Amino acid sequence: MKSTIRIMTAIILSAIPFCTSLAKTQKMTTDRYDLLFHKVDKSIVGTWEMNVGNQPDKQPVFCQFNANGTFISFNYTEGFYHVIGKGKWLTEDNVIYILHGEEKSAPITYEASDNRLVFGEQVSYTKLNPAYASR
Repeated sequence: MKSTIRIMTAIILSAIPFCTSLAKTQKMTTDRYDLLFHKVDKSIVGTWEMNVGNQPDKQPVFCQFNANGTFISFNYTEGFYHVIGKGKWLTEDNVIYILHGEEKSAPITYEASDNRLVFGEQVSYTKLNPAYASR
């Protein structure tokens, strides 16, 4: 009987480190939480200006992605801001979806860095100067 109790005690004591290692959880950052559950990639949040390249006659288009999952696109002509689109957005696995009402756009791959945002392979944006973006 004593040997059985000793064997059971040894088994329980040897299992404790294994069980506690399984019970540990990893801390989740707010950015990771927003990405997983709200589908909002914080690297996209901000106001961006579309690169128009060597087309000086083309008006620049701006797009502002908000942390709450909404966006607004606009241009600046003749001293006024003109809204040209607004809606919601969400991301999944480096793909962005633009939502207009109940319509979900086709998935578009994106790549975001500190001051550059590229949709697909052709459309690219750069981050605006914070002083200009706050106007």
